Amino acid sequence: MSKPNINITSNMVNYFCENLMKEFKDLTKTLKDIGVDTRKAIPEPFNNQFIKVYAYFSVDRNQYFIIFNKAKAKDEFTFMAVSGNPLPIPIFDFSKDSKESTMQSLTLKSQNQSIPIAYSFVFSHDGFVDRLNNPRILATEMIRRNIDFHNYQKNEERLKQLEHLRYLLEKMESLFFNEHTPELVIDKFLEDNPLILEKGLNLVKPNHQIVLKNILEKYEHDLKPDLIAYDLLNKSWVIVDYKKAKRNIIKNLNKVRTGLKSEVHDLRNQLLDYKEYFEEKEHRDYVYRKYKLEVQYPTAIGVIGNVFLEEQVAFSRLMHNEPKWFSVIPYNYLYDNFCRYVEQFLSQQSQ
Repeated sequence: MSKPNINITSNMVNYFCENLMKEFKDLTKTLKDIGVDTRKAIPEPFNNQFIKVYAYFSVDRNQYFIIFNKAKAKDEFTFMAVSGNPLPIPIFDFSKDSKESTMQSLTLKSQNQSIPIAYSFVFSHDGFVDRLNNPRILATEMIRRNIDFHNYQKNEERLKQLEHLRYLLEKMESLFFNEHTPELVIDKFLEDNPLILEKGLNLVKPNHQIVLKNILEKYEHDLKPDLIAYDLLNKSWVIVDYKKAKRNIIKNLNKVRTGLKSEVHDLRNQLLDYKEYFEEKEHRDYVYRKYKLEVQYPTAIGVIGNVFLEEQVAFSRLMHNEPKWFSVIPYNYLYDNFCRYVEQFLSQQSQ
């Protein structure tokens, strides 16, 4: 393997840090605009005006150690190429099989050196490239971890939360994989447990069973979406509706006319009515007056059915042909997303 160009590597790390800091500034403004308390959400030092970065790159191991701390007067970036362990105080050896590890709110100490760390990453090369391309996803995950970091600092709090997460997974299994579960039961379960949509779909500020009053008499009756929430990842309001967890939502799999079943098209048309409601200023003004929600150009998510391994390629192809404002989240995808969050929670508590 050829040695990496140090100047190019330094520029890439600086680019990564600048983009991540920009995402946090944007997310801080967004969260404040929608009324979310940022004190627990935004990790230090990304809640500070200026940030100091120390980046260590191990040339022979192709690993990165990046430290973020508060700065006083301006953003600062320092890059150092090293050999061996990228940690200047090697408290552990980063495994070749690992892609990413984080440390926050601690100080590395040796006999001759002390290094404060507000937030830091250790990356393999592949892990760094993944994060380089998706800074918004990383920032959103960091917010999620930071909220947990503040909420569950005591061991008994963490154990209690872990027990609750396991209960939620068991309940999700019993509801999401039973095609006879009524829609209202799923709706009530998700309303009572907003953590599932927050961690599984990055949806915050949930507003359930809002009545969209038929002010202009364009519809036969008032509209009642199951949920309107804010999509933290895409920075937009999203309208969500739940349908039954049918065994499958694809017809004629692996045949010439493979397509989505009629239930999915009906769901899309229903969500289109909700979406188009907000095209009228009178409707937007009503929702703001009644619910204090400033919704413009919302997207929509239909939660319906299950899509299993042998159907995933066809499902991805079919969704590629759907309008950009419309997404389908099968129940097993939501379940899998929440499982990944639980795994991250377990990993974070063991660090």
